Amino acid sequence: MAEAGTPGIEGGPWFGLMAPAGTPRPIIDWLNAEARTVFTSTDLKARLEAQGITLPLGSPEDFARHIAAETVRWGEVIRKGSVKME
Repeated sequence: MAEAGTPGIEGGPWFGLMAPAGTPRPIIDWLNAEARTVFTSTDLKARLEAQGITLPLGSPEDFARHIAAETVRWGEVIRKGSVKME
């Protein structure tokens, strides 16, 4: 991004599982535990790492904080850059 004239901007993809608002906490916890099981399996983890992908696998609260931070961060970029949807 520095070469494009916007130093200090870093970005990349992120992934997460979401559920509808109001989903009972036991279901959220189950989904989180199952996702951890899948994404920490030896085979899948090795395949992802071979592609340069690492997954933080945090808690639902960690993910909510990440989404909130990204919303603020990219909202500021959009406002400063006067980005408009067409």
